[in-house]
Amino acid sequence: MRRFATILLLFFCLPSVQYAQWPTSTRTDSALVINFGFQAEVLTFEDGSSIFSHGVSNSVYLTKLDSRGFRVWPQYVVAHRNDSSRFSGGALIISDGAKGAIVGWADYRGALINPNNGQFYNNAFYMQKVDSTGVVRWRNGGVVAIPAISGSKGGMIVTDGAGGAIYATSEKGFDYPGAPNRERLVAVRINRNGQKLWETTTDTSLLPNKILFSGVVRAGRYVYIRFLDYRVNTLGEYFTRIVDTSGIVSSISWAGYHFVLSWRDSVLFDLPYNTTRQRILTKLSSSGDTLWSTVFLLPSNCQAPSPFINAALITDRRGGMFLLSGCRDTVLRFRGTSGYVERLVFIGMDSLGGYAFPDGADGIVLAHWTGKAQRYDSLGVPRWGTRPIIFQSDPENSYFDDFWGDNNGGVITTFWTTSRGLSGQHTGRYGVPGVTPVLEASYPIPESFSLSQNYPNPFNSSTNIQYAVARSRLVTIEVFDVLGRHVRTIVDQIHEPGKYRVALDASDLSSGIYFYGLRVEGKSLLTKKMVLIR
Repeated sequence: MRRFATILLLFFCLPSVQYAQWPTSTRTDSALVINFGFQAEVLTFEDGSSIFSHGVSNSVYLTKLDSRGFRVWPQYVVAHRNDSSRFSGGALIISDGAKGAIVGWADYRGALINPNNGQFYNNAFYMQKVDSTGVVRWRNGGVVAIPAISGSKGGMIVTDGAGGAIYATSEKGFDYPGAPNRERLVAVRINRNGQKLWETTTDTSLLPNKILFSGVVRAGRYVYIRFLDYRVNTLGEYFTRIVDTSGIVSSISWAGYHFVLSWRDSVLFDLPYNTTRQRILTKLSSSGDTLWSTVFLLPSNCQAPSPFINAALITDRRGGMFLLSGCRDTVLRFRGTSGYVERLVFIGMDSLGGYAFPDGADGIVLAHWTGKAQRYDSLGVPRWGTRPIIFQSDPENSYFDDFWGDNNGGVITTFWTTSRGLSGQHTGRYGVPGVTPVLEASYPIPESFSLSQNYPNPFNSSTNIQYAVARSRLVTIEVFDVLGRHVRTIVDQIHEPGKYRVALDASDLSSGIYFYGLRVEGKSLLTKKMVLIR
């Protein structure tokens, strides 16, 4: 019976159709089929490529796509097959620092079973590494970070900065035969070769149910483990414990600090004041020195909590950050070097909410669970026109939806459908679903910037636009209607010299005459006319 249930589950999860790249259609029945499974964790890289971890029948699989949605690996990679265990929940995923991935999962190998109900008392935690070419690097079945006797709960993994991973968790004691009824904070480092370098623990057995792991980040050579201490009150107070990547635990424990971002060798902490609107952000170096500390007031009439599910603080590539909140369309921006705060207006942000991600430049991109998205520059100016784009027109036909920034100006959404399995769609980086400019093989370097006539022309629904870039510059291609009104931006990116081609999906536009223009560093250079016929 169990075998039949497994086969039935695989039948519903396996995709029936395979697409080659991100589709320009916004319908879920035209989405890119990623593979089987219900939900995915997604790791994205600066070049726009992505690795998806997904699982079914208690096995862990990985799929890698490039920025256009083409498969980098010919087929999925088996990171862990259900040969000797069952794993619990999904698989966490981080970068190995070389375009590959390290995945980690809770595992019942070696766990004790309650004889009364057949439930597992505890679990282990395992990891596996898959390199950029799709080769599984560590031992078959994965490397054990924490054995099942620990009963680790709610852990997270971060990169160690050298091709390996650090796992942090709280060990929850259970009162069952043969198990140590203990409670500890635990951190473990697995190096790039799959060897355990060290394990550190903080014993909290004398304080049962009073210490709870909350999160972990790494900045430079230090790992910051956040936990809640419930000894003071029922709400708990945040503490941060510092561990050197060599395994040395600092005697310092920062009380009250709640870290929210890390980059390079510094960490940003949020320490709220007692009043409702007054807050403080503090940027600390890895040695604990205060780089800057900023006291500010949240705008009045703010909603609480933030309407953004995944994050309220978004960093830009220069180490500054945006504070997003339910204050209509008001955003606070903090400079990374001084903490200076300025108030910006992000037009239409209040109608989005949902999810926020860095755009890979100095702006942000927002996504809403109703299938809308918008990209903003560093000053809050919409980059995809005055209205959000639609990148998923029928989200009611999808299940288990998740959203991920692609680190290159776009958003990936993953979901499951009954007929197609695990699927995905992409906003595109330029406000056109699925569209990415393709660099054509060209030599020598073009002598000047040029814009070719679109083909076909006239066209029905889609057409291609070619252009040439003579020097490394910010290139923008926009579409306007016959009255000169902005319709959409299809390219807005720094280009290296070469010849490029981009597709325009006009399936949502009405018949008529349109113009498309090439701008370089904000200066208009060339304009062409095209005709859309239905």
